[in-house]
Amino acid sequence: MLIQRRMKNDRITHEQLVKLILLCSKRHSSKAEENKYRFKVREELIQRIMGMPLSHDDRFFIIREFNILGWQVAITTEFWLVFVVDQEKLFNWDEATYPYGLEGSIRAVQKGKEPPLSEVDHYYRFSSNKTAKFLGWSEEDIQEQLVNEALDRTTEEVQYQYEEDGDESLLGIVQGDEIDLTNFTSWDYLDYKLTESELVFNTK
Repeated sequence: MLIQRRMKNDRITHEQLVKLILLCSKRHSSKAEENKYRFKVREELIQRIMGMPLSHDDRFFIIREFNILGWQVAITTEFWLVFVVDQEKLFNWDEATYPYGLEGSIRAVQKGKEPPLSEVDHYYRFSSNKTAKFLGWSEEDIQEQLVNEALDRTTEEVQYQYEEDGDESLLGIVQGDEIDLTNFTSWDYLDYKLTESELVFNTK
């Protein structure tokens, strides 16, 4: 039995709006998109058909109506992307799952705090040097920071000798040493991880 979603109203319903948008989408004649079941629509067009600006609730109910009719929606800064997902191929999609091992970080973020750096690093095993380069540091910047950190850890005698002749071998720095993790925040490392994993395509 067909489910009736129509209700008496003094304005266009979200169901009617979606059907009109779908009719608008069939006006293109691009052979490249033939039988692809996808199109884009500017929010200005949706507002024009609706006769008023969209509220957050409007957007939710419009998306819901698209879903009921078998369409998926993604909203970008410029377009509403409306498309059909091949249900038979859904099993090939990666699924987001809860990151066990980052429970403390999630609780911290929920409270508006920084994720614990120790937990985030234990989970992902970050490279502070690679993160530094991602954030714009040069090799010289990294080397200078390694020297500063080594000086902080060494004895006054070695510090004095280094100031006299500038011999970095006194500091025990070897190739491949990493600057301290605390040079950056957890979010800096997570931003690097997202980019390294090719999960972010644009930056703010």
